[in-house]
Amino acid sequence: MITLTKINDKRLNLEVTGTLVPEDMSRALEDFEAKTKGMKDGVLLYQLHDFEMPCSATMAVKLADLPRWFQLMHSIKKVALIADKLWIRRMAEFESLLLPGITIKSFEANKGAAAEAWLAE
Repeated sequence: MITLTKINDKRLNLEVTGTLVPEDMSRALEDFEAKTKGMKDGVLLYQLHDFEMPCSATMAVKLADLPRWFQLMHSIKKVALIADKLWIRRMAEFESLLLPGITIKSFEANKGAAAEAWLAE
């Protein structure tokens, strides 16, 4: 399940839990597009809890929409990723290399306060 909350004009919270299905990805893209409209230099608190690797159909939806995701991410300058799994935190740091102008920093699940503080800097 994906939940995206707009906190203010410059802040979004994204929470992902469990196993995603293709409909989750499509809905998330539409929601992200609506909530980032007009946003510049935004920050994103991205939390993954009990996340499982998506099925191939879900990954296909994300890959098909990758150009739109990249375009929408230009409204974000910082992402604090909180995840309980090391492989997810490492993938986020790798994705940071693919997204010029966006800084992604990953945090362990028990480091939410540090993630919040880093976003506020």
